[in-house]
Amino acid sequence: MNISYSSEDTNFIRCFKNVSSYSYLEGDKYAWEISCEDEQFPTDSQIPLYFILDSANNAAFSHWVYESSTWLPKFQEILLKYPSCFLVIDTFKSYKKLFTSFYGIPQESICFKSEIQPTNYCFFHLYTSLNDPNIPSIYFSNLALYKDKLHTYSEIKDIPLLYLPRGEKENFIGPNNRCYNIQEKLKQFVSEIGGTVYETDSTRSLVDQIQIVKRSHILLLDYGSNLWVNGLFAENSFLLCLNIGWHQHEQLPSLETIWNNIQRNNSIHQVFAQPCPDIPVNSDGVPITQFDMTTVVKTLLSLKETLYEKSTKKKEEISQPQP
Repeated sequence: MNISYSSEDTNFIRCFKNVSSYSYLEGDKYAWEISCEDEQFPTDSQIPLYFILDSANNAAFSHWVYESSTWLPKFQEILLKYPSCFLVIDTFKSYKKLFTSFYGIPQESICFKSEIQPTNYCFFHLYTSLNDPNIPSIYFSNLALYKDKLHTYSEIKDIPLLYLPRGEKENFIGPNNRCYNIQEKLKQFVSEIGGTVYETDSTRSLVDQIQIVKRSHILLLDYGSNLWVNGLFAENSFLLCLNIGWHQHEQLPSLETIWNNIQRNNSIHQVFAQPCPDIPVNSDGVPITQFDMTTVVKTLLSLKETLYEKSTKKKEEISQPQP
């Protein structure tokens, strides 16, 4: 039988027996397309069980974080009832390992789509896509749970300025791929004025990355996955965002909610790329977005001055005798 399990379904989790194939629909409809023998929950403990995590956009970092990883708590619930259940991912990505470890998912409980046995029970979660203009309500519930988990980490702010350069590893290969003309200059400048440069490509522990972001007064990053993921880690910080001219948070309810959550706890400032009719490309054919270094530096120094003034005012208020 062929089943279309769409984002409009009222069931957040469904289970199918002997799934022979599945694929994804994105566009006019957002759904799993599933070929199987029947729809039923496990009745035979000897048959392998699988929880299908990855959907169409799993090769794009922030898509995977918000479309797939936020379902990991549900997998944990299923794992309590069915300890032999496997978490199924399409392909290996280091960010998938970071997040599954963050949620305490044992690596031996994870397998690839290609390893699903012909006789099986497969759990599917409701299809959620950041691109869906009518994204289901469960997305917002999952996001709230994820945000609550992040806020269990609280750090003393001891990093005046943190720069998170755009990563170069495992970037999604497509029209959104890009690099920045001033990235190396910014690394040098931030280091020279006593800031910290943190290469997210080298992250070994998501907790480490969350903590260093939370410790930062000013966070320099770029619009895209860098903002959507790391911005939500930040708390009571100034965020300076390099933006190539996108306003996706004004167009998609999914990103609008993330933006609002980031803005609720931080102050967001943006520097936009320079208009460039003929964008140059690097040796790999990746477009090099053009930013004005002077504008970025002036904005950073202005934020540092604002931060200093706030800190000085707070110290004066603390030092004043109480009436």
